Amino acid sequence: MHTVVDLLAQTEFVRWVQNPDEELDAFWKQWLLAHPERLSDVKLAREFLLGLKSTPFRDIPERLKEEILLKMLQEESEDPPILAVREEKLFPRPVFWYGLGQFYRVVAILCIGVLMAYFYTRTLPASVEPIHTALVVESITKKTAKGEKLKFTLPDSTEVWLNSSSELLFPKSFEGSERLVKLSGEAFFDVYPDSIHPFIVDAQGLLTRAVGTSFTVAKDPEKRLIKVSLATGKVHVSHSNVPFEELLTPGEQLIFNEAKEKASIGAYDWKKEIGWKDGWLVFTNASYEQVLQAIEDWYGVQVTTLNPPSRKWDYSGEYHRQTLDNILTSMAFIEKFKYTINDNTVTIKF
Repeated sequence: MHTVVDLLAQTEFVRWVQNPDEELDAFWKQWLLAHPERLSDVKLAREFLLGLKSTPFRDIPERLKEEILLKMLQEESEDPPILAVREEKLFPRPVFWYGLGQFYRVVAILCIGVLMAYFYTRTLPASVEPIHTALVVESITKKTAKGEKLKFTLPDSTEVWLNSSSELLFPKSFEGSERLVKLSGEAFFDVYPDSIHPFIVDAQGLLTRAVGTSFTVAKDPEKRLIKVSLATGKVHVSHSNVPFEELLTPGEQLIFNEAKEKASIGAYDWKKEIGWKDGWLVFTNASYEQVLQAIEDWYGVQVTTLNPPSRKWDYSGEYHRQTLDNILTSMAFIEKFKYTINDNTVTIKF
């Protein structure tokens, strides 16, 4: 844990502030990304060294003043006695300096340091870039509404297919040791290979870690299930609050039950779980409510039912790039209902 005093005592930090180079700049930016809570101390130490405020000793915060005084007093008390005697004989202290109290000597040292920093900065360029501008990483959010699907490419060349009613949050440029994105809903990722910087999808606590892989992550909010279906490569799946970690191979699907806080692994139907990105709409033993929800999400319509069905639905069917009218016509023939489509409203009557 670095305090302001510790930072001022570090040669590399002082050199970064006064004579920065690419290597030092990269190191301290990375350090600040890992320790954002120390930003205020870094800024205060930086301003102190650059003399931007020419802060008098009396205006220095009491906490910093006490730490600096304690640091200097400790360093002076740790000097070997013999060395101190030799220094005094070889270089006798001026009477006026020796006569000053310890506190006033410390004040004098601080004032001289501030003045030296101030005059040094007079030789620097007029504008000094604020440190915070180098630390702010702009975030981008991609959203889809009902009936929408979106394909786009992330800054690292990873391709994403975002399903309807979903959202993905990612940085404008990936910094640090990992490529982290946050997902709400469902998306398929074709991850650009980078063994040094793993790609991580955070789906509300469920973490899917990959290097060069293709997979889909989806959440069912009603059943409180999160699914990870692996197409190619390998992924490690874990959770930020539940102690487990699983390795998936192609063809395997992990289902995490949020209510029970348990994960299970098994095979999956490619068309049903991933085929949506290629235009497949698949129903497997679906209830009437599940069919309506899928139609609303897929086509972005509102479905109204008149005289709901008297029996329980157990509907199965596969549709590839079909229009809403074609799908409803097929369903109506099997399930015996009538329907009308008026703009974005569908009315079904049994």
